[in-house]
This record gives sequence, C-alpha cells and structure tokens, in this order.
Amino acid sequence: MEIRTPETSDTEMINAVASKATEILRKIYKPRQAKSDKARSTPEALTKLVALNNRHIVGVVEYVEKNDHIYFQGLAVEPSRHRQGIARALITRLEKLCTERDLQKLALATIEETGNVQVFERLGFGVVEREQTDQYESDLYDILHIVKMVRIVVRPVQAKQI
Repeated sequence: MEIRTPETSDTEMINAVASKATEILRKIYKPRQAKSDKARSTPEALTKLVALNNRHIVGVVEYVEKNDHIYFQGLAVEPSRHRQGIARALITRLEKLCTERDLQKLALATIEETGNVQVFERLGFGVVEREQTDQYESDLYDILHIVKMVRIVVRPVQAKQI
C-alpha cells in the first residue's frame, strides 16, 4: 500500500471514498445546519493524505499541525476495504510526520455513537474528554457525545555513540 499526498487528478476518487464512508456515518448522525455552516468557515488549512492499493485510492485523511500535535479528521476508508489495515497505515504515516516535526501526539474527535471510539482505542488512542454535543443531530439517538482522543507519539531511542 502506498501513502502519499494527493494529486489534482485524485479529486474524484477521494470524493468517492469520502462520500461512501460518510454515507454510513450519516445514518447515525449529521451536522445541524447552523453549526455546520459555522464549521465550514474554519480558517485552518487542512492537508490530505491518501492510501492507494493498485493505484486506486482506498483511504483518505485530513490533518492540521497544531502547537505540539497533529489533529486529524475525515479519516475515510472505502467500506469494502474495512479491516484491512488502511486506517492504521494512514495513522502510522501521521505518526511519522509527528516524529519528523518533533510533535508529541496525534489527536482527533469522534462521535461516540458511531462505535469509532473502540476502533481508535484499538489503534492506540485514549479518551481525554467526553461531552454531550448539540453540533449534531440523529434520528437514532436523543443525545450525541463528542469524544476527544489522543495517542502519544513514541520516539525511537537513539543509541549513544561510544
């Protein structure tokens, strides 16, 4: 599997993967209109990485560097490719970026009711905050919770030269 920054010609495939992944989540929750309009005006520039298998994009993630960490969102994997290590490969690349930039952790936020908290825990993330949110609505749940999670980046120990 190859992980790289996207090229202009990747846009259609990126959108297809993100759309399929988001379609599953939208059965559980969706942004409230007023909040989502405000969220879209966020000035932070996000960078993307894509995962390719046989020259086809099978995963994508967006991220931004902040102070001592990389925050990522929009981690999307082609639904037919779940549980094949694609999300792990994208997160591993983000972790490598942290190491290269001397950043201490990876961070994310997810909606608890999607079941993704357990997925990220298996990938080494821990919950640092959980709160009820009114930014999203659901036909399935009366109350939704946003969970903030962090994974500390472990740097390789370098042997001392004698």
